[in-house]
Amino acid sequence: PVPLWASARERGDYETTWRTAFLARTDAGQSAVSLLDIPAFLPVSARVDMGKKLTVGDALSARIVVRNRTSSAKSMTLDVAGEGSLAIDPKQNRVLSVDVPANAVRSVFARFLTKSEGKGKISVTLRAPGTDGDRSTMETDVEPAGEPRVIATSAWISGKSGLRVELPAGY
Repeated sequence: PVPLWASARERGDYETTWRTAFLARTDAGQSAVSLLDIPAFLPVSARVDMGKKLTVGDALSARIVVRNRTSSAKSMTLDVAGEGSLAIDPKQNRVLSVDVPANAVRSVFARFLTKSEGKGKISVTLRAPGTDGDRSTMETDVEPAGEPRVIATSAWISGKSGLRVELPAGY
């Protein structure tokens, strides 16, 4: 007899991919391992695109790519939320609607604000009639804001010349 174990886990790729690992052992103690990636495409899905790193005080419009892989058009509803260091803009609707034709892709945008340093996450829950829907999240780092710097250049002046420099208030 050869026992066989299989395990699966979700890899946060573009769409869900399950990596299944197979481990086989003989009674004599010999073993073999094999990995298999199995892509899983949902009938309808949503994916969030935004920057890899943001700065405190940034305002951004995150692109939400909505896919319909069914043979009929779907009216989809998206519940959008910001967590951690990202907040949804107060002027932004938290519920978005989009009509997606059969076997097509559409994009919608939602506005977010960075409020503090740390990890920020955007979550999208998609609902469509006749489907199980989808839930997608994207996490990014929010870094501290930079500090203002005065940058100066200099030049050598020979001979007799006058120089006048206007400085901002406080200098």
